[in-house]
Amino acid sequence: RAGARGGRCLGGVSIRDGTVGGSSARVPLDCNLVTRCRGKLTLLPRRGGGKLGSSKFKVEPGARKRVGVRLTKAGRRAARGDGSLTVRVKAKVAGGPDASAKVELRR
Repeated sequence: RAGARGGRCLGGVSIRDGTVGGSSARVPLDCNLVTRCRGKLTLLPRRGGGKLGSSKFKVEPGARKRVGVRLTKAGRRAARGDGSLTVRVKAKVAGGPDASAKVELRR
């Protein structure tokens, strides 16, 4: 399900395009469940293997939170480009299905 301003529903959470700068990325998440959304967010390259960063998250029901993700060395290298980075985001929500979507991270 697509939400306002490009949100994508991923197993109980909606994810939006985020920002990247320095050694971290910030990805906004909306919790669409009636209970607290807890889980792990992983940033992956658009193609190929490896991991660009990951972080655990907790978001209250009906709320939005910007989840900070510390980038790996490969993630920092990829973010050095032309000002934006397209990544696959994998959301693993406790008690819900795993899902992934492509998002754009801008400087």
